[in-house]
Amino acid sequence: AAAAPQTLVLRLYGGDSAAEKAVKEFRSLRLLGESGYPVPEVMRVEPDTAWLGSPFMIMEYIPGPTLWAALSEASPAQAVHLHDLFCRLFARLHALDWQPFASANTPTLKDHPYAVIDGWLADARATVQKSGRAEFLPALDWLEQRREQMACPRLAVLHHDFHHDNILLRPDGSAVVIDWTGLHVSDLRFDLAWTLLLAYAYEGQSLRDSILETYRNYAAAPVDAIEI
Repeated sequence: AAAAPQTLVLRLYGGDSAAEKAVKEFRSLRLLGESGYPVPEVMRVEPDTAWLGSPFMIMEYIPGPTLWAALSEASPAQAVHLHDLFCRLFARLHALDWQPFASANTPTLKDHPYAVIDGWLADARATVQKSGRAEFLPALDWLEQRREQMACPRLAVLHHDFHHDNILLRPDGSAVVIDWTGLHVSDLRFDLAWTLLLAYAYEGQSLRDSILETYRNYAAAPVDAIEI
């Protein structure tokens, strides 16, 4: 008998380094799945543009809504559950063994606990100077003055755009995290700070503070110097 039709997702990649992004996301999803983290199953990646005009990946289709859409229709009790789910997923990501995800660009902390912040500051200063946006230099100066507070206690796997619309809910209510083109290994506070900034920008101080408090309840270790 013929196999039943299956609905899948065809993800196309464009822009600079499209082929590299496709291969990286495919590898990241495979590793995350092998680690037990809830992500879509991936079937194939094709970096060659000859087939469809763009690099692409074929992956599992998740038939549920985004977490944000579910929250917009949730009862107060359901909203508490979904908020808790969001923060547990985030903390769970940062608790994964980061070593399978390491690359040639992964910082080495063994002899230099400031490798992450020093690298970020150097890249940021080079970007600001190259773009001619001198108005950002005082902000970098302010950050560099607080560099001693930013030793990285341990590395973690970062999503780098962890928000409610990047989480899909299956019909049974279980969650799946999508959009992994930005995955890398670094200080988890970069990931957390970006999510907190998005929450504040779109919903205000209350959601931002609630995410931080709940995340800390689930984090594998204390999270310090996030509000310097």
